[in-house]
Amino acid sequence: MVPYVVHVVPLKKFLHKPYSKGITMDNYSLQLIWSNEKQGYVATVPEIPHLKCISKTAAQAVDEINTAITDYLMEKQAEQKPAPIARCLEEYSGQFRVRLPRAVHAALVTEAKNEGVSLNTYIIYILSHRHVQEQTFKQAAAAYREEIRETLQFVHELGSSVTVTSPHKPKFSWRNNSSSTIMQIQ
Repeated sequence: MVPYVVHVVPLKKFLHKPYSKGITMDNYSLQLIWSNEKQGYVATVPEIPHLKCISKTAAQAVDEINTAITDYLMEKQAEQKPAPIARCLEEYSGQFRVRLPRAVHAALVTEAKNEGVSLNTYIIYILSHRHVQEQTFKQAAAAYREEIRETLQFVHELGSSVTVTSPHKPKFSWRNNSSSTIMQIQ
C-alpha cells in the first residue's frame, strides 16, 4: 500500500478571486494528496466529491480546485439550487455511551480480563482494529477496482466466445481476437 498524507486546509488561505452575490469559500475544506500513480497532487473538496484537480505542484492543484469550485458554485447559483453545506471541524470529547446486551457485555469483560487490560482499553483496541481493517479494505478496493473490472470483462469475452463442437465427444474452442487464433481443448 502506498502511504499518503492528507492535509485539510481551509480554502480561505488560498483564495485569489472575489466571489460575487454572497458566495463565500471560507468554510469549505480541501484535501491535497500526492498520487504516485498520477505523479502529481490531487486536490479535492469533500463537500463536492465529484470535483478533482491533478497538478504537478500543490499550489497549482489548489488554484485549479479553487477555479473548479467557483465555477461549480456559480452554476448552482444560476440553476437556483443550493450549494453543498461546508463541513466544520468538530471537537469530540472522546466519550460516548453504548448500550449492549448483557451477554455481550459479560463476554467483553471476560475477554478484557483474559488479555489483562481494562474493559475500556479492550473496546478501544477492538474498535480501532476493526476501523483500520475497514479503511484498508476500502483503499484496496478503490486501488484495484479498475483492474478487477478489466479482468471480469476479459473473462466474460473469453467465456462468451466458447463453442462446443460435438455434444457426444465434447471439444471446446474459442477465438482469441488479439491474435486471430482458435484454441481447442479436447
